[in-house]
Amino acid sequence: MKSASSTTNEQHREEGKKADSAGNDAGENAGENGTPRYSVRYESSVTNLGSASAEYDQAQLKVYELSAGVILEQVIQHYGTDVPEGDDPYTVATIASSVDRCKESSGTEKGKGTEYLVTASDLAWNISPLGDRDFDQRCTDLVVVSATSSAVMAYDAEFAKKVRSPKVETEPETVEPPDFPGFEPDTDFSRWVHDQVFTEDIAEISAIFGTSTPRTYRRLTAAMTAIHGLPRFADRVREGEFTQAHVDAAADLCQTVAMRFLPRLDEYLSVRRADVTSEYFRTALRKKIQLLEPATDRAETAARRRRVDIDTFKDGTACLSLTGPAAEVNASFQRIQAMARAIYGSPDGPV
Repeated sequence: MKSASSTTNEQHREEGKKADSAGNDAGENAGENGTPRYSVRYESSVTNLGSASAEYDQAQLKVYELSAGVILEQVIQHYGTDVPEGDDPYTVATIASSVDRCKESSGTEKGKGTEYLVTASDLAWNISPLGDRDFDQRCTDLVVVSATSSAVMAYDAEFAKKVRSPKVETEPETVEPPDFPGFEPDTDFSRWVHDQVFTEDIAEISAIFGTSTPRTYRRLTAAMTAIHGLPRFADRVREGEFTQAHVDAAADLCQTVAMRFLPRLDEYLSVRRADVTSEYFRTALRKKIQLLEPATDRAETAARRRRVDIDTFKDGTACLSLTGPAAEVNASFQRIQAMARAIYGSPDGPV
């Protein structure tokens, strides 16, 4: 027969277990709803909003991955790359690997034809007196080979049986994947997409997206820049550290950056703090790009992106926007402003 005190203790234990399990469930739910950028209070009113926003970011990134994969596969097939066996995917080098290969090849070409001449530190090991042409000798002329012994060793059959050369298994030769298709150090993904993607493919993708051809080009450029130009940054987006707003900012700024600078920008974004707004993120990334790119490259990019846009609104007004090099746009604005002041100050008054 159980006493009243033991019954009370058992009830307290059961209540404590229930409380612990409820606390554990709350902690697990909080961990599921939280992200590396923020944490949502358990049973908060914005829990569903946070989950839906995270799912939206991952869905947008998935669309970028599929778009970039389709475009890259079509470009690889256009270059005549061998079809892999079975279900194996096409394999090409990344942008970072292609940049490293380009640096190595340029360094090898610069080093061709150079000869290593003997220096004073090398001649310090030579016991012979210095001559007039010692500094023109090659290193191989300074190697001293000692005389070998003429004694012949007797053949030991028993020893020869015990000592056998081990069989060396030949390792299969690893074939390096080809460079990224259409890779050039000075090109960017904005030009790459326009040069490599066929018009027929753009028409099909435009029908899927429901967008015009220029807007489809921009979406594909952003996808290629984010997925293949900044792969480590894309990994952080998959982990939920950055949102789609950060992806749009990075793709917009890096799509006109030369491919030789993309690995360094990707390295910068791989350690960049994520708990910032997309506007602050854009400002910091723009400063980093300005430090990497020469001033001449920035001027050429701005001149290439020169355009004039006009937007008409329902209230009858319109907005004319000019995009181009800063110096030229500022000079144009000053001329328009001076013309407006001259018209305003005329005897007939403003028009």
